[in-house]
Amino acid sequence: MVSFNLMVAPYILYVLVSGALLYGGAQVLSRLLPLPPRTKMLLYAGVLILPVVTYTYYLRHMSADCDMLANPEALRICSLAYRYSDILTPLTLLLLVVYALWRAWQVLASPVRRSRISTDSALVTRVRSILQEWGYHDKVAIGIIDSHYPTAFVRGFFRPELVLSRGMLDLLPDEALRSVLAHEVSHLEGGDNVYNLVLLLREVAFFSPFAHLAYQGYTEECELAADMAAGKRSDKLALASAILKVTQRGQELYRFAWQHSYLVGRASVSLRVHSLLREGQVYSALPPWLALSLLATLVLALC
Repeated sequence: MVSFNLMVAPYILYVLVSGALLYGGAQVLSRLLPLPPRTKMLLYAGVLILPVVTYTYYLRHMSADCDMLANPEALRICSLAYRYSDILTPLTLLLLVVYALWRAWQVLASPVRRSRISTDSALVTRVRSILQEWGYHDKVAIGIIDSHYPTAFVRGFFRPELVLSRGMLDLLPDEALRSVLAHEVSHLEGGDNVYNLVLLLREVAFFSPFAHLAYQGYTEECELAADMAAGKRSDKLALASAILKVTQRGQELYRFAWQHSYLVGRASVSLRVHSLLREGQVYSALPPWLALSLLATLVLALC
């Protein structure tokens, strides 16, 4: 039976070391191969998932009575955790509790969460009329929040909801709004409302810079993949224009109210616009499962 100390102590070490190896491997693959955004998105998701798998492998290994624990010459993570467990265990627990409280306050203080739901049926009708062209008017719930911040996102797992703000609807003309809705529908078709659960893995690995870098890469590629798919339903120039308009309004609001637009998120605006305007990009046919398998081989020697 693995003691509580030996369960908690190596957590930081495993997430940091495996995260560094996995993120480095993802960067190498991205540089060597012109991977499509969807494949790169899943690759970064793997960087967030595999450290947890590695830690689980460690627990199984320890349950089998690791013979390196008392070896002073061993430099494996399991032996280091054994030696420094009296320091690592309380430090890990303290960091997790403090960060959980801070994130809970952030969520509760979010301007989107505090915004009221608009009862203006004309706004819902405007959105539903566009979705009806694609057969999505009865497949997704529509929520309009009474906020002047330009916001659009999809949430929910079993019953997806498309959420837009009044600020978004007031800012964009019909063609630009159509492109934004095509982008959000592409998120739904790609299952991004489910894949975004990897955010939870970033939260439990908050102390790792590699987890934050991987999540940033995930969100950027997620937006690029949705932009690419949205081009099948709307004009790419209209979507590029909408991104620039929303970004400009978000910067204006940030300057005066210290808030930001949730449409763009962490994705680079210049990268998204450049990708939308670029034609004839050829991508590698490397399947996502093979890319993830290559990353998984990096973590086998950690324990």
